[in-house]
Amino acid sequence: MGDFVRPEQEPRQKMLQLDSIIKLTFFFYYGVAAHLARSVGCFRFGGRFLSAALYSSVYERIHIIELPKNSTTTWILCFFTQDLVYYLGHRAAGVLWSFHQMHHSSEYYNLSTALRQGVVQDFAMVFFDLMQALVIPPNIFIIHRYLNLLYQFWLHTSAVPYLGPLEYFLNTPSSHRVHHGRNPYCIDKNYGGTLIIWDRLFGTYQPERRDEEIAYGLVTPVASFNQIWCQARIALLL
Repeated sequence: MGDFVRPEQEPRQKMLQLDSIIKLTFFFYYGVAAHLARSVGCFRFGGRFLSAALYSSVYERIHIIELPKNSTTTWILCFFTQDLVYYLGHRAAGVLWSFHQMHHSSEYYNLSTALRQGVVQDFAMVFFDLMQALVIPPNIFIIHRYLNLLYQFWLHTSAVPYLGPLEYFLNTPSSHRVHHGRNPYCIDKNYGGTLIIWDRLFGTYQPERRDEEIAYGLVTPVASFNQIWCQARIALLL
């Protein structure tokens, strides 16, 4: 049976429900705005700026095919190319772990985790960004690069359950929770950006287990909540 609510308590209960909805809405849009701000900041001052600054020049020198920029086929091809290259770069971050571990250092898994990024992380992706200049026109590269990044924001949550058939081809919160876990079965799994098909093809896919709670964070925790110290430690590759 449900809890009994006296008539005089109903207005207060409705106010509490409304307050919860307002707070959830605020934090959702705050998170999106913060993610956009971080993206712009990285674009101007980080590795993404370097990629964007060099891309047109590199494209003019090394592209091997001239794709029509207004073709739907080109946009679809570039979507898959960008996502595959992101997968390769993300997987390579396992080798360049010092660049990427800041993002994995949080022992809590929520939307704020998406904003927890190392100051040098994006420089590790420059090579993989510029690889795409072989085929992808500059304007399409920029759009797909940031759409891929923005898509990943909502993956950082424990509130969204397993999504059934979508799990077969999309990267979802369930798949990405595994990527952030430090349980033995989670290590080096689910590197996808928008799609999970690359993990399935290359043997790095791991579904979330319902019988084992995921522990988040680094296998060897940094043992500090001081963000300046954590960033300095990672920037110095200690």
